[in-house]
Amino acid sequence: MHDFYRCAPGYEARANQVANKACYKLVKDMHYKACIQANVRYIADYEKRSIKKGPAREIYLRPDQYARVIQNWCAGKAECWAMMVDKWMSEEWAR
Repeated sequence: MHDFYRCAPGYEARANQVANKACYKLVKDMHYKACIQANVRYIADYEKRSIKKGPAREIYLRPDQYARVIQNWCAGKAECWAMMVDKWMSEEWAR
């Protein structure tokens, strides 16, 4: 179910600020969750063991390992997946 809201007159700029900040966080969270899921899937598929998301947060795969576990929603878009992996390998992401 979706809720729709109207912005009170005069608050449009503030509403845009809030929406932009929320969207930025949502996209960053999606990248973070995709990374963790790729770790879980790699361990399951290639190391043949089960791992929960908590410990998977502490795992750092190599780019070639991430390339082996492209998520279904990114299938056929290897260039996009590679860009996400590059982001995960960056110094900025490690912080």
